[in-house]
Amino acid sequence: MRWQDWSFRTKLGVSFGSILALMAIIGTIVYIGIGTVEDTGETAMVATELETMMAHREIDHLQWVQKVNAFLMASGGRLEVETDHSQCRLGQWLNSPERTQVEERFPELATLFDRLDAPHRAIHKSAIDIKSQAAADGGDKAGATAIFRQHTIPSLAQVSGIFHDIEAKAADTAAVARKNQAQTAETIHHTAT
Repeated sequence: MRWQDWSFRTKLGVSFGSILALMAIIGTIVYIGIGTVEDTGETAMVATELETMMAHREIDHLQWVQKVNAFLMASGGRLEVETDHSQCRLGQWLNSPERTQVEERFPELATLFDRLDAPHRAIHKSAIDIKSQAAADGGDKAGATAIFRQHTIPSLAQVSGIFHDIEAKAADTAAVARKNQAQTAETIHHTAT
């Protein structure tokens, strides 16, 4: 049967049905697109928060090393820094459910977090060794300073390098997510108009 042979009522019904089907398709595309925009926005936000948090944890450890250095430069005094690697803010985060959630979202970061363990542990252990050496030397801090130079500083350099790797990956992930979010939003706009 040809289009001209159809009754007006049939033509109207087919036309109306086609418009409804097209609207349903467009609505589905927009709905899925909005979900994608939300997901990529969430990814960008979490990645940016991670990047910021890692920068803060690096600053914490730079300040920690500064306190150790000040102790070594001063005559007398006590070294008052956290010696338990699991009790500083980074250590608490590394053992938290939040880390697990970040690894679920960004599995490529899991190995970097794992690589933090040994040098991070070594930084905090070095303070125990520095305290012991300073006490054993009866106030002469030459041995403690050697520990600082041979263990604390190299461990800090390793941790800082890993922090920078994590921050770079988080920044890249956030940038890609924002780009995908913008492209999806543009696609939605063009589909809906």
